[in-house]
Amino acid sequence: MKSLRTYSIPFFIMLVIAFLASPLFAQTYNTPVSSSEGASYVRYSGTVDMTADGDSIASHYSQAVYIGDSNQSIGVIQFAVPDVTGTEDINVFIEVSDNRKDWISISTAVKDQLTAGTTLDSLHVVGGVTLLEFKGSVWLRIHIDGQTSNPSNTITWDVYLPKNSGAPPQSVATVENRRT
Repeated sequence: MKSLRTYSIPFFIMLVIAFLASPLFAQTYNTPVSSSEGASYVRYSGTVDMTADGDSIASHYSQAVYIGDSNQSIGVIQFAVPDVTGTEDINVFIEVSDNRKDWISISTAVKDQLTAGTTLDSLHVVGGVTLLEFKGSVWLRIHIDGQTSNPSNTITWDVYLPKNSGAPPQSVATVENRRT
């Protein structure tokens, strides 16, 4: 007859795996991003379905967008959130990287408690502080984090970045999946 300990260890391991895989820890990476550019600007846009993984309070990360030729001036982000039944509460952060592997999360939200409507905010100044991380990085991704009581919703966002002086007039806009 096997001891209780023999059964307890596999059960405990399966319990931990189930807990970590629960929606409480749900994260979706590489949500699609579209790009367009003109001679003097780069524009990135995306849509995030907050219930794509069955959980409206999950974290969603955009694909990495190249900002290396458009990070010395301003950065503007616009959000559009439709009005749906419930209390929208979405926090939006940015993360930056030089290699798409090691990400630096800006701990202050670009937008805290994003609600229904259209909102405009800056990427180069967050919480009243000019971000050296923005000006000194090559890649950026948007982190959209649903909070408790957030209903099923789809968020649309657009980023506008003027090109740096001396940047090429074309072929600057680049979108990549995160590297592991």
